[in-house]
Amino acid sequence: MNTIACMKLSNYTTTKLHQHSGMYEIELFIKGSETAVIGGTTYSFNEKDIVVIPPGVMHQQFPSDPFLAISLCCKNLPFSDVTIVHDSDNSIFTLFELLHKVMTEKDETYVDISD
Repeated sequence: MNTIACMKLSNYTTTKLHQHSGMYEIELFIKGSETAVIGGTTYSFNEKDIVVIPPGVMHQQFPSDPFLAISLCCKNLPFSDVTIVHDSDNSIFTLFELLHKVMTEKDETYVDISD
């Protein structure tokens, strides 16, 4: 997977239209909601929704207030299109929380684990 960054996003404002060259963005919505324009299509996201945005896809986000999400940037995923999943049983949330902990601790021994 080659994890590059994992961060919690809270109360950020509308983003500018942008893309990530060579990186996938995966966002797990924990609290609040968001409307996003991804590749020219408008989507609405709520708690427990996950979106995978492939590299090079233009997108802009309009979060609600309050808002909390975990965002992951990585390389080498098997997705070619925007993909949306609903984490009804919190299994992906648990994985993202662990990955966030591993990535923010910056302990060398965890690099291979996060990948």
